[in-house]
Amino acid sequence: MLNEMKSFYVVKTFLILLLLVPSLIAQDFKTTNVKGNVKYRSGTSEVWLEVGEGTVLRSDDFVITGSKSSIQIKGSENIINLAEKLI
Repeated sequence: MLNEMKSFYVVKTFLILLLLVPSLIAQDFKTTNVKGNVKYRSGTSEVWLEVGEGTVLRSDDFVITGSKSSIQIKGSENIINLAEKLI
C-alpha cells in the first residue's frame, strides 16, 4: 500500500512538471534598435520576414542580420545584441 501511494505521488509530480516546463521555457522577445537589413524566420519555416521595431520573436525563431545591420532583442531578463552578418 505504501509503495502504491509513493508511486502515485511520483507519477503525479512527473505529470505536473511535464505540463509546467514548456511554459517556463517558452518566452517571447521584443526587438528594438533595428538598423539595416534584419530578417527572421519561425521554427522550420523557409520564409524570411522583415524585422521591425517591436516585432515579437519566440525562442524558436532565427534572426539574420545583413551588412551594416544590427538589432537588440529583449527578453524578460535578457538583452541580446546582434551585429552585422550574424545568424
